[in-house]
Amino acid sequence: MDSVEGFQLKHGSLIGGARKGFLCLSLRLAVFVQGLLNIILLLSATSVLFSVPIGLLGSDQEEDTFPSGNSYLEVRHGFGVYAVNLMNKYLPRDLLLIITEIISSLRSSPKEEAFVALTLYLSIFSSLLSIFGVLRKSMGLINFAIFSFLASQSFTIFGIFYAPKLGKLYGLKVLSNPVVLLSILVFAMLYTMWYSHLLYSYYKVLRAGGNGGEYLSYREIIDRRNFLRWKTWKERELERGSPYNPSFSRSSEKDRLLKSSR
Repeated sequence: MDSVEGFQLKHGSLIGGARKGFLCLSLRLAVFVQGLLNIILLLSATSVLFSVPIGLLGSDQEEDTFPSGNSYLEVRHGFGVYAVNLMNKYLPRDLLLIITEIISSLRSSPKEEAFVALTLYLSIFSSLLSIFGVLRKSMGLINFAIFSFLASQSFTIFGIFYAPKLGKLYGLKVLSNPVVLLSILVFAMLYTMWYSHLLYSYYKVLRAGGNGGEYLSYREIIDRRNFLRWKTWKERELERGSPYNPSFSRSSEKDRLLKSSR
């Protein structure tokens, strides 16, 4: 019985789980939470960039963040005002001034504004697909979420390389600073690898017959020898024997399944 490389379908605590000494996680929960956080952050970003009055940035007075209604625009505006309040509270004045200049330049340029809006809404769309993919356990939705996310990140990386041109056009030195741009690029690349890896791992679990709710060690999730063969959870258990029953007979169980399938 290969208890090290095999999948241990053991339900238990989020940390500890299938094999002692390895981090175990529920991919379903991880994808859902990450998608929800993405939507909240991206809605806040769209509100700050396109709808919240620029005069609120750097203001000493904290604005009311409670939305007056339940419409999309009102909820988005509430997220944006809350984000502005946090920025005013924790960011230095010099940085707030730079952010204000960037937002002003963006709003005065329709092409760049449309490009940024497309990138942000494509990311929101990808996060929505991932959430619905988790709720419906749909490989198709998760697959579509992966491609839309990679497309949005491609636009983001293109925008980072295009930023120096905008910096020269609008006189924004920060957009021409190689240290700032390199830091943003590294962060974007790391985030792209993390989230795409998370979505693809969940896709592989669904394709292998699981639902992403099993607590698995990270090593078991990324093990190529398990996933390249696309075997079901039952087939994996038959290969290694039952981890819960020492007297489990693989040969008799295989014979029983073969007879039942005829």
